[in-house]
Amino acid sequence: MSQLFARVELLGSPSEEVYEKLHAEMERLNWYRKINGKALPHATYQATFTSDAPDLMELAKTLKAMIEQKIWTKSLVLVIRSADWAKSAAG
Repeated sequence: MSQLFARVELLGSPSEEVYEKLHAEMERLNWYRKINGKALPHATYQATFTSDAPDLMELAKTLKAMIEQKIWTKSLVLVIRSADWAKSAAG
C-alpha cells in the first residue's frame, strides 16, 4: 500500500467557493484533508492506494485534468508518495 499526498494550487484568484468545490471533488475521489483527525495544510490531500508503486505522474496529470475541467481552468498538482512519515506532538 502507498500513502500519497497531493498539493493543489489554483492559479489566479479563486474564491473560497471554488476551493470548497475542489475539496468536495477531491473527497469524492477519496483524497482527504485530514490524517488521524488532524487537518493538512490548505489544498493538501492524502489518499491510500493499494499499489506499492503507483504512477505518480499519471495521477498528477489525471487530477490536473479533472480540476481544470470541473473546478478551475489553471492549476498545478504535486503528488508525493510517502515512504515513511511521522507527526510531532502539538506545542
